[in-house]
Amino acid sequence: MLNQSEFADICSRAGIAIADPSLNIGRELTYLDNPARTIVIHFLESDFPETWKSTMEGILKLEPEWILVNRHGTFQAKQFLSVEIDSLIDQMIKSYPKISREGHDQYLVSTNGTILISYDHHMFDDGLALYATDVHVTSTILVRLNEMGSEIELFSRNG
Repeated sequence: MLNQSEFADICSRAGIAIADPSLNIGRELTYLDNPARTIVIHFLESDFPETWKSTMEGILKLEPEWILVNRHGTFQAKQFLSVEIDSLIDQMIKSYPKISREGHDQYLVSTNGTILISYDHHMFDDGLALYATDVHVTSTILVRLNEMGSEIELFSRNG
């Protein structure tokens, strides 16, 4: 488990802003500079959990370490090494009923800060949003998603 200060340091180094608590929007995470690429992965409710799980495995194995942090409520941030991906995914699957019913959204942040994933109650309506600061990382993710036959949208920042 990370404490708030440790998580804030990781976000600061990565250029990720944590929303001001006075805004009453929870711990919304956004890049200070817009991400180079945004990938939206579309799922049907019938894709959950099996198709969702295989898609997430394909993405999460690209980075050596991830942090799962809750957006609302008491701060909780847990680090997962690449060898713990199955445990991370299982935890996310178990938490989804609370996310969908109560809006207890979560974020996944690669420890190096190049990828930010919003795991929220809009996943089946609007898609799962993945933000990336590195175009090469995005290319690798896109190839993997294409190989899996994922339905995706890609948004690019100019400049």
